[in-house]
Amino acid sequence: MAVTGRWFVTPHAVNRYIERVDRKLSYDDALAHIIKDSELARFVRQLPDKDGIRVELWRGKRPHRVRYTIVDSTPLPIVVTLKKGTQ
Repeated sequence: MAVTGRWFVTPHAVNRYIERVDRKLSYDDALAHIIKDSELARFVRQLPDKDGIRVELWRGKRPHRVRYTIVDSTPLPIVVTLKKGTQ
C-alpha cells in the first residue's frame, strides 16, 4: 500500500475515526477522510514524550475538528490515534 498525505495513518487511527466520528464509513473511506482532513490540520502543542519519542497534538478543521495524536518517526510521522474534537 502506498502512503499518501502528511502522515502515515495507522489502522488503529482509522478504526477510531469510524468509531468516534462516522460509523457509516468503510475503512477505505475513513482513511480518505483522515488524509484529506489532516492536510488542513494545525499544530496545537507538543505532548509529553513517550519513551523518548516526540508526540504532538494536531487539530483538523470544522465540522469535526478531529484531534490527531502524532508521533515523530522516520521517514514519516505517524497518526497513532485520534479523538473527535468539540464543535
